[in-house]
Amino acid sequence: MCAGGCGHPAATGADGSGLGDGAALYDGGGDASASADLAMPDLAPGVLDIQPHDAIVTVTVGQPLPMLAYTASFGGQAVAASFSVDRGEIGSIGVSTGQFSPTGTVGGQANVIAVYQGQKVSTHVTVNLVFVQSGDPAAGTSGTPGAGGYGGVGGNGPGKPATTAQQTTLQGAPTVDPAVKLLYPYDATVWPRGLLAPLLQWDPGAHSFDSVYVHIQENNFEYKGFFSAPNASPFVNLPIPQAAWDQLGYSNAGENVKVILTFAEGASVYGPYVENWTIALGTLRGTVYYNSYGTGLVQNSGEGSYPNATGPAFGGATLAIRPGTTDPVLVAGTSSANNSGCRVCHSVGADGKHLITQHGSAYQTSSLYDLTMGNAESGLSAGNSAFPAILPDGTMFFTSSGGMISGDATSQLYALPAGTLVGSVVGLSGLKATLPAFSPDGKHVAFNFYAGPAGADGKSLAAMDFDESKLTFSGLQTLATPPNSEPAVWPSFMPTSDSVIYEVETASGEFGFTRGGVRGELWWASLAAPHQPVKLAKLNGTGYLPTGAATGHNDDTTLNYEPTVNPIVSGGYAWVVFTSRRLYGNVATIGAWNSDPRDFNLLASNANSQVTTKKLWVAAIDLNAPPGSDPSHPAFYLPAQELHAGNSRGFWTVEPCRMNGTSCETGDECCGGYCRGTDGGLECTAQPPACASELEKCMTDLDCCGAAQGIKCINDRCAAVAQPDMGGCVQGGGDCSSAPASCCGGLVCTAAGKCGIL
Repeated sequence: MCAGGCGHPAATGADGSGLGDGAALYDGGGDASASADLAMPDLAPGVLDIQPHDAIVTVTVGQPLPMLAYTASFGGQAVAASFSVDRGEIGSIGVSTGQFSPTGTVGGQANVIAVYQGQKVSTHVTVNLVFVQSGDPAAGTSGTPGAGGYGGVGGNGPGKPATTAQQTTLQGAPTVDPAVKLLYPYDATVWPRGLLAPLLQWDPGAHSFDSVYVHIQENNFEYKGFFSAPNASPFVNLPIPQAAWDQLGYSNAGENVKVILTFAEGASVYGPYVENWTIALGTLRGTVYYNSYGTGLVQNSGEGSYPNATGPAFGGATLAIRPGTTDPVLVAGTSSANNSGCRVCHSVGADGKHLITQHGSAYQTSSLYDLTMGNAESGLSAGNSAFPAILPDGTMFFTSSGGMISGDATSQLYALPAGTLVGSVVGLSGLKATLPAFSPDGKHVAFNFYAGPAGADGKSLAAMDFDESKLTFSGLQTLATPPNSEPAVWPSFMPTSDSVIYEVETASGEFGFTRGGVRGELWWASLAAPHQPVKLAKLNGTGYLPTGAATGHNDDTTLNYEPTVNPIVSGGYAWVVFTSRRLYGNVATIGAWNSDPRDFNLLASNANSQVTTKKLWVAAIDLNAPPGSDPSHPAFYLPAQELHAGNSRGFWTVEPCRMNGTSCETGDECCGGYCRGTDGGLECTAQPPACASELEKCMTDLDCCGAAQGIKCINDRCAAVAQPDMGGCVQGGGDCSSAPASCCGGLVCTAAGKCGIL
C-alpha cells in the first residue's frame, strides 16, 4: 500500500492555483535503489507531473543509503524541472538531477517538489528507518559517570553486545511470567523530543536474566536492540542508546510508539512485556533551577563527616539543569564552613534573568543573582525573601508571609534589582499570602490563603488580579479548599494563565515542606468560576506506580510536591516539573524519607553511598482539557539532576533572551521575538513577518501562521495545541477496554485494553 495515501500529485501554478491531476500510481515498496519503471501518464498538454508518486524508501541504519531518481514531464514529455524537498532533515535532492538521498537519521514523510515554467507539482516520499543493533557503542567507553549518573539518568551503564546464541533465544517463542514487571518508564508516558535517553528498568522476579531484546515500533522507525548485561549484577536496567532514542523522537509524527521487551535466561525466553508511549512534536525549552541538599558540587554544611562513615562536608545550593546536558551546574552557593555559603529556598523570574535565594546561615538575609551576568550575587534590602513570586518582566517580587519560613509579617511588593519596598500598593489589606506565584501574563497571583482578609483559613488556595501599571491587587477569590484539614500550597499557573496546578498535603508534618512525613498530591483548578478542582491522578501515579512496602513506598501516589509549570508550550503540551519521593525504578529505592545527608550517606564518592528517592520529575499536561477533567499524563524522571543528592523545588524558566542579530533556532530565544533566515543562517530580529511561526511572538491567534489549523497564541508565543481527545477517539496507550472501536489514527485495542499497534 502507498504511504500517506495513494494517488498522484496535483499540479499547481506557482501561485498555488489548481491545474488538474495526473493518473498514475507508484508504490515504492521499500526498494528505492532503482527508479520506477512506469510509463508517463497520459496528461493534457501543458500539465506538469512528477514521478514516482508516493514513493517509499527503506533505510537500514549503518548500511549504504539508497537513492531515488525523480523525473518531471510537461504534457507527457520529459522536461528539466527544478527539484526541492520540504524537509531537509529527512533527505536532500539534486536541484537539476532530481536524485533524492535520505539522510539516514530521520524517518517520516516529506514533499518532493518540481517547478517548471511557473507551474509547481509535489508528491510524497516516505522514508522508513530500520535500526538493528547488538550492544551499545558506549559500552566500555563511557568512563566514570558524572554527577547525573550514566547518561544523566543513572543505572549500571550501557549494555554489551548479545551473543549470537542469545539473539537466537531472544527471538524465540517467549513465555510470560507475571512476576516480571516493567518498573520504568511508565506505560502511556508522553515524552518530548531531544531528551536524554531514558533508563529501562525492570523487576526480574526470581530470574537472573543475561540478555534483553528491545523492540520499538512506530510508523516510520523500527528499532531492534540486543544487549547482554553490563558490568553489574543483577541485570535490571539498561539505557536506550542515545542515537536510537533521537531517531525515534525525530521520526515520530504524533503516532503511537510501541515498546516491547523480551528477556533471556540461558535457553529460556520471557515476554513480551509491552508499553505504549507518545512523542510530543517539540523539545523542552528553558532551564530548571532547583534546591539541592547534599550536593557534591559544594561543601558548606560544616558537618565534616557522616554517622558511621567518613567523608567531606556536604552542600546546600541552587543548581541548574540546562537542555542537552548530562549533569547539573552550580548557580548559587559556595564552599564555606558553617552554612555561610548555603543558598537555597529560591525563586526565579520566568524571563530567566533574576534568581532570589535565602542564606542558610542567616535566614533573615537574601541574595539576588543576575543570571545574565555570570550569576553575579548582590544583597537584597528586603531581608528574608524565601520563595517569593517574581513578576515575569523581572521588575518586582511579592513576598511569602505565614506558614513557611516567613519573613514579612504580611506580604509586600518590592522593586528589583535593589529590593526596596514599593509604596502605594492597593488591595493587600494585611494579607498573608504564602508561597505565591504570578501568572505568565503577570495579571494574576495565586497563593495559600494563610491569614488576613475574611475567608483566610490557612489551607485554601486563593488568587487575586494584579494591575502592574496601577500597583493594584483586586478580585480576591478562593479557588479550592482541600477535602481534608491539610493545606493547598505551591501553586503554579499554566502557560495560558487561566488555571493553576498546586499541591494538596494529605498528611500533616511541616507546612509546605516535603520532609517530616508530609504527603502530597498534585491538583488542578480553573481560575474562572466554578473552578472545578481535580486531582491529577495520572501524574500522581494512581493505579500503576510500583510499590516497596519494606522501604516505606506503600503509596507513592501521595509523595508528590512543589509543582512549577514551564511558561513555554512545547510540542502541544504544557510541562510541569515537581518533586517526588517515589521509587525511581530500581535505581533509587531506599526509604522515602531517607534524604537528609546528615543522617544518610548520599555521597557518590563513598563506596556505600545510596541513591535517595527525593528527585525531580516531569509530566505533560494537555492544554485544552475541560475544567474538572484530568489533563495530566504519567511522569518521567528529569535527566541530568544530581543522582546522589536530595533534589527539590524545580523552577522552570526560559533562557535569557538573545539580542537582534545573534544566531537562534526559534523565536522564543530572541528579545525581538522572531528568528528568521538570513544569508548567514537564522538570526534574531524584531521585524514582524507576515505571520509568526511556532514559538515566535504574537498578540492574538491571528498573528500565527496556521491559525486556521488550530495554532494558538499562548503566553505571547505561537504554539501548537495537542488534541487529547482527537475528536472522541483514544490516543496510543489510552484505555479502550470499554470502547474497543475508539482508538485514534489506525491504532487498535490490544488484549491489554490499551490503544496500540498489534
